[in-house]
Amino acid sequence: MKLTGKQIDWGLKRFLLGQNIGQMIGQVVSVYQRVINIQLTEADRYVTLAKSQVVQTPDMIKIYEDDVFNDCVKHINPSSHVYLIGYNTLMIEDVVIDFHHAELWSGRFIRYPDHNEVTEQMIKSLKTFLIRKGRTQGILGSYLAVINQPLPDPLSLHQDALKDRLMMFKQWPTLDVMKQFVGLGIGLTPSGDDFLLGLFSVFYYYHSSEWQLIIEYKDDLLQYMKERTTPVSYHMLKQMIYSQTNDALKTAIESGSDMKLTDLEVFLHIGSTSGTDMLVGVLVGLEHMHRKTIQGGMSDGIESDHREECLS
Repeated sequence: MKLTGKQIDWGLKRFLLGQNIGQMIGQVVSVYQRVINIQLTEADRYVTLAKSQVVQTPDMIKIYEDDVFNDCVKHINPSSHVYLIGYNTLMIEDVVIDFHHAELWSGRFIRYPDHNEVTEQMIKSLKTFLIRKGRTQGILGSYLAVINQPLPDPLSLHQDALKDRLMMFKQWPTLDVMKQFVGLGIGLTPSGDDFLLGLFSVFYYYHSSEWQLIIEYKDDLLQYMKERTTPVSYHMLKQMIYSQTNDALKTAIESGSDMKLTDLEVFLHIGSTSGTDMLVGVLVGLEHMHRKTIQGGMSDGIESDHREECLS
């Protein structure tokens, strides 16, 4: 069987071009309906093969042939070895993946804001969307409880814990508080991790002091994450700490006040609650940046150390 690459992370392609043809480069660690995850042997990287409609992420190869992919996931076994059999070709069992003509993609932001002001309209639009369409089973339920919005169901134990952490973050966004979201929740990417991905994406995009703190202590933070969450989440957050996020977050955050409904609806198709959880992280990050702005902490390019609530 043959799979053809539709899109590939440029950093991954550059890495693979530097490997020796004929060598085993990794091992399949999990197989799902829409993705195949591979742990590389010579680098701390988690490569994903994905169907064409999956949102592009760092270290991902998206495939054209969804029907062939469906057949592949039925017989590829976790623990199967992955070989580089050509400069642009991988092989897993009897499946060949050719990414020679795949479109190159980067998880880095292409453009940055001319100024750091986050408008109330940006926050209002995103909050309205989440209240109307977001999935409340994850951290959105916790967020709604913090702002005293009605909930369709009582909070779960995980949501109660997430609510407590949101309230702590509301008082002061220290690195120690942010670390308490790591691994909190269920699934391949727990809600707390998806929330942090959205939050970190905002902090990076706006070059906030919180992002500078994350970078200063990145080695300790990465080790903490590696020990406390799933491999998928760890590598997702690691990529963000090294300045790369997924395509949906890139598009939404770069759009700023021009964010479209279609940009947000993409998130509803990411995982069970993962996309919603990421957007809650974006919302909380924007609220925090706006709070600092109206307190005068960023109007002259210097952030204030006097911060109050970050959630409204």
